[in-house]
Amino acid sequence: MSAAPAYAAQARRGIAAAFAATFLELDAWFMLLPLLTLTLAARGVGAGVIGLFNASMWAGILVSSVFAGRLSQRIGARGSFWLSGLLPLVALAGFFGSDSLWVWFPLYLLAGFGSGLRWIVSEALVAELAPPERRGRIVGLYQTMVGTTFIIGPALLGVFGTEGRLPLAVIGGLLVAALICACALPARLGASAASSPAARADADADRAGRPDRSSLFTRLRAAPALALAGFVAGVFEAGTPGLMPLVGLQWHWTPAAAALLVSINGLGGTLMMWPIGELADRIDHRKVSRIAVAALLAGALALPFAGDCAPLAWTMVFCWGAAGGTLYTLNLLRAASSLGGSALVDGAALLVGAYTVGGMTAPALGGAVFGQFGVNGLAALLALIALGAGLPVLRAVAQAPGRRT
Repeated sequence: MSAAPAYAAQARRGIAAAFAATFLELDAWFMLLPLLTLTLAARGVGAGVIGLFNASMWAGILVSSVFAGRLSQRIGARGSFWLSGLLPLVALAGFFGSDSLWVWFPLYLLAGFGSGLRWIVSEALVAELAPPERRGRIVGLYQTMVGTTFIIGPALLGVFGTEGRLPLAVIGGLLVAALICACALPARLGASAASSPAARADADADRAGRPDRSSLFTRLRAAPALALAGFVAGVFEAGTPGLMPLVGLQWHWTPAAAALLVSINGLGGTLMMWPIGELADRIDHRKVSRIAVAALLAGALALPFAGDCAPLAWTMVFCWGAAGGTLYTLNLLRAASSLGGSALVDGAALLVGAYTVGGMTAPALGGAVFGQFGVNGLAALLALIALGAGLPVLRAVAQAPGRRT
């Protein structure tokens, strides 16, 4: 078998393994998150402490975004998948082997580190192994698959219950199955082929042991628009859902109707990623990016008027989820077209880290603005973010060469 067909077969196996391992691990993860919250609440732990506990997981993801590139360079893609699966297993054993919150907090940060490592390395791996002419389709399908785990994980918890050993056994079984699937992954990113001369140079730099080519902060200086794209996506796809129930209540909606806005936002970020990926393989990314930023801005400007028109509010939050996810996905594709190896991991880490910051900033800053200035103030803040951060992203995309930027 010649090198090209052999690599294509290896790439298909790697993509399938990445899909399966990530699907199983994230199902376990999204079973574990609500289970821990419910367990703490049942023990009488206050809402403030539970909030800090959940924040420690996000802190772990942020830490992983700093070290993911160097770590993947040292232990490879397969080793990164195994580590990201083992850390939640270790944390799971600790959570239910001790009742001390002093033990739980560092364990949750450790589990968050593993989750972030899987997030970053899996996206980089799928983007690198996907054929360039079908990269948008495969990455978009991957993002849609990830979105389904947000629903499947909690649903499994509903099926197996929240008490006793059964849900723990299911979570542990899913994590072990994910580790088994990871055995089919290639040992390293960029080791077999690369999609561009720049990607081959980055892969060669990895194998030559030149870590200066793979630095998150170097990548940030070189591509600040990549971080801005992740930040905007995090604000509108992950951050605004935490605020929309409060907005709905101020509109005098019922609590159930207000909470529905969160689900609709999530549907936008999940259902539209596969179609957006298909579109990205066919037309200029610049056009899609402009539409995404325009949708974010239009939704922000429509926010003060949406309370009296439920369909407008539903459309607005759906488009926020879809447009935020679009900016994230398109910029991941743009990074994959020019980077390879651990340099691509750093690009994905930059996106993930900025996305996490956006997801944390939106409810904190937006909540303060909403408390002081109401819906109009929140709308103005979101419009400023869409313009202030979205326009530099559009400029960077417009300056990138080629049809698929």
